[in-house]
Amino acid sequence: MFLHEIFSALLYILAVDLIYGIIRLVRRKRGNRLPWMQELFRLLLVSYLVGVAGVLLLPRIDAGIWDSGKPYLDFVFPERPEDSGANWTPLRTIGEQIGMILGGDPNGIINLLVNCCLFVPFPVLLGLCFPQMKYRYRFLIPFITIPVCEAIQPFCGRSVDIDDVILNTAGVLVGLLISVLIDRLCAKANKKKS
Repeated sequence: MFLHEIFSALLYILAVDLIYGIIRLVRRKRGNRLPWMQELFRLLLVSYLVGVAGVLLLPRIDAGIWDSGKPYLDFVFPERPEDSGANWTPLRTIGEQIGMILGGDPNGIINLLVNCCLFVPFPVLLGLCFPQMKYRYRFLIPFITIPVCEAIQPFCGRSVDIDDVILNTAGVLVGLLISVLIDRLCAKANKKKS
C-alpha cells in the first residue's frame, strides 16, 4: 500500500513540476538569466509540498493495463476501516509500533521513520529558498501545517492520530537543526571567500 502512495506522489510531483517549470520560464523576462540555484531550491520546495500532499491528502492514482490491453487511470481515496477512529492518546500508536518492532514486524520501524522523517525537509527547504527567513518561521510554518494536514485527513479516508503530530513535529525540529547548520556552514564559506 505504501508503494502505491509513493507512486501517486511521484506522478503528482511530475505533473506539478512540469506546470511550475513552464510557468517560471514564461514569466521570466527576456534576456534575464534564471538564477539556477534559487530556481532549483524553489522547484524542490514545490516538489516536496506536492509529494507530502500526495502521500497525506490527495487520492491515490491507480494506473495500469487491463487484461484486454486497454490502459486505465483511476483516482482512489483509501477506505478507512470501520474500527480506525481518531487516536487522541499520546504515544499509544508509537508504543504499538515499537511493539511491532520488538515482535519482528518491520512495518513498525517503517511507520515510525516515515512519520518522523516526512517533515524534516520542510524547514531546510524554507531556509534554502528564503535565506532571510527567521528560524521561528522556519519552524512555525511546518508546525502549523502538520495539524492542518491531520485535520483534513478524515475527509480523505485517513484517520487522525496525535502520534503523527508528535513524530512530524520531531521531524520539523530535526529539519530546523539541519537548517541552522547549513546557514552556519554557508556563513563560514562566505567569510573564507571575502
